Amino acid sequence: MKKRTPVRSALKFDHVCQCVHEWSDEELNDLTDDDFEDLPCASCGGRVVDLPVPVWMAEEEDDC
Repeated sequence: MKKRTPVRSALKFDHVCQCVHEWSDEELNDLTDDDFEDLPCASCGGRVVDLPVPVWMAEEEDDC
């Protein structure tokens, strides 16, 4: 009988916070466990991605 090789466990992205930004599957695949904040989102309870805000989003926030 053939032995199965252990597969590296992939991150679960079922509960990533999408309140501020809707993440595509490709973006989620590029994330590592270090890219997340320690505390969950206060609104949805999902894992918050701790990445710099894109320039276009920062400019929109300044306009508000």
